[in-house]
Amino acid sequence: MVGALGTDGRAEDLSEGRAWEALAGPEWLRARRAAAAERAAGRTMPTSASEEWRYSRIDELERSFTPLVPRGEASAGTPSAAESFLAGVGDVLGVVTTCNGRVGEVTLGDVDGIEVTVDSREEDGRSPGDSLLAEVSPDVFADLNEMYSPDPLTMRVTRRFDGAPPLVVVHWVDADGAMVCPRLEVVAEDGSSLDLVEVELSRDCEALVVPRTGVRVGSGASVRHVRLQDLGGRVWRIGGFVADVGEGGELQSAQATLGGIYARSRADCRMTGPSSNARLVAAYLVSSGQMHDFRVFQEHRAPRSTSDLFFSGVIGGGGRAVYTGLVHIGREARGADAFQTNRNLKLGPDAWAESVPNLKIEQNDVRCSHASATGPVDEDALFYLESKGLPPARAKRLIARGFLADAISRFPIAAVAESVRSKIESVLEATLAVEVD
Repeated sequence: MVGALGTDGRAEDLSEGRAWEALAGPEWLRARRAAAAERAAGRTMPTSASEEWRYSRIDELERSFTPLVPRGEASAGTPSAAESFLAGVGDVLGVVTTCNGRVGEVTLGDVDGIEVTVDSREEDGRSPGDSLLAEVSPDVFADLNEMYSPDPLTMRVTRRFDGAPPLVVVHWVDADGAMVCPRLEVVAEDGSSLDLVEVELSRDCEALVVPRTGVRVGSGASVRHVRLQDLGGRVWRIGGFVADVGEGGELQSAQATLGGIYARSRADCRMTGPSSNARLVAAYLVSSGQMHDFRVFQEHRAPRSTSDLFFSGVIGGGGRAVYTGLVHIGREARGADAFQTNRNLKLGPDAWAESVPNLKIEQNDVRCSHASATGPVDEDALFYLESKGLPPARAKRLIARGFLADAISRFPIAAVAESVRSKIESVLEATLAVEVD
């Protein structure tokens, strides 16, 4: 439960005494918050009885989390938990840090071609234009993010940064019992390019994190995006990613999902321009007691648009994973080319996975396919490694690493892929060691 939800499941009291009105910001931002509050008041909280939340743990969200309305100055500096990951990435274009949704430090230097704006601190009253995240608001959690994000962050890219190191955004959570709403919107203008990395981390706290990221890719623009999610083991995460790819634009978005007791990632990726292209990748590890829940929409609205999805996960004993995907090819998307693949490796008999790929095709002149595979560790491969002297636990971990290698190799930023690979190996060694013995 979130805030002061009514016992009938309606979201009418989500405003918690209209506490969102106390958040800072210009008039246009306050108007967006008010519109989101009005939408939320007309919604009900989702349950597993609805198709979009089928197989989820949403019915177990019984703890009341208080929307965080921060006071005083935002925390500065990069959390120490992120420093080792950043060290593995190497050179960066800049680092932006948020703490419980508030923007703290912005270290960008004198970089021409990127404008970083903390929307709540704008004083000249100007509106940044249409918001992709406000445009795509599928459920009450999207409304909550709009209402309670204290410092919505906007990045506008106006030129190409080919060959430049990535820009990194670190989202840190340490507020126990709170609902935290980080929000990032990226606008890559026509012909521009950017490498972007998001890192979601937390201390050992019990929190509900409701992050949203929007990426608008202009005509001929390119965005390469990687997210590492390694939240604490008592954190609920219900996040959203929205992308719109214009004519000839390219989006490559990858995520490594490791943390949280329940981590839901919804992605709405729309190819709205002719010859637009999107590639979506995920590598995930699920330990005992965890559940990772992915829901992905690949929507083709323009001719010759292409998309390719590859999600691959390793599930330890007692862990649960869900993938639900929909490729929708509209009537106007002649010549579209779309694929989706989901693979799951179960490390024990108590591991559980549900994979539901779907197609909706309204045009004949297309190529479209989906694939799904879930199974245990191959006994022949395990026997072979054990015959070479490897203990069973080490052999299973080696197989798990190899299983995820294909997904990691598809991460679009090489330096980040190596850092993610190292992080995944450490999690396999530490977190799953007991489960695979």
